[in-house]
Amino acid sequence: MTLTSSSKRLLQSLSVRKPIIQLLVSATQGHLSAYSDGGLFLASLASDLVLRSVDSNQNAKILAEVYETFLTLSLEYLNSDVCAFKYKAMMSDIKFMKSFVKSVLGTKSLCQWDKSKLEHVSNIVLETFLQCLSDDSQSMHASDVFVMATLELDMLESKSMCGLLLPAPELSKFKVKPLIKAKTVGSGQSQDYKSGLNNRLNSLSGDLDELSGVKYEVSQDISVDTEMLERLSGFCDSIVQSNVGLVLCQKVIHPKLKLILRKS
Repeated sequence: MTLTSSSKRLLQSLSVRKPIIQLLVSATQGHLSAYSDGGLFLASLASDLVLRSVDSNQNAKILAEVYETFLTLSLEYLNSDVCAFKYKAMMSDIKFMKSFVKSVLGTKSLCQWDKSKLEHVSNIVLETFLQCLSDDSQSMHASDVFVMATLELDMLESKSMCGLLLPAPELSKFKVKPLIKAKTVGSGQSQDYKSGLNNRLNSLSGDLDELSGVKYEVSQDISVDTEMLERLSGFCDSIVQSNVGLVLCQKVIHPKLKLILRKS
């Protein structure tokens, strides 16, 4: 079973054999490929025209010529400057942008929006869109937007958050570890965790990948890997002395360094 308000996904899930239905599906998919919207409306309109044409008992050739003429006139009107259905996208008008978002979300019947939920989610979508605009306001960094679904929460609890997303596949729902509460200070308030983030330019793996373009000379009695590991061990000691409770690294952490951090 497929529950969706997206006609593109719905049509991809259908398996039809009758030629007339295949024609309707192909026409709708062609429309979606060209305009990326309006598939449900087109499928409904085309189905209604086919049913009315069959019930009218008119000559099929005459009906085809009438519909072709009607399509030509419709396209000419929609592409003209006097078309009453076209609106200029005014990016500087927040009210217009909000109305546009609500008009899109309001068509998703399976979401079961009520007035308050539609208003709330529309505000979030618009807020996220504006935050992702570049400085020249001509392009959007869509790759920086992640949608995360959380079960058993009300839709009104949805919110837009700016920050760093850190995937942790090892912390799956089958392996959940409770967080240890921070020690309380004298005032009775909980002490915050200090965190340290190492990016890919400062690896804790102990290798020398980041120094591939650097030339260096060492004595034969010195192990570069051992020297690097000792330097990183000193760095971990400084992290421990700074009372850092959480260390995040974009690359793997050397097992010896993990042992140092976990013992502390």
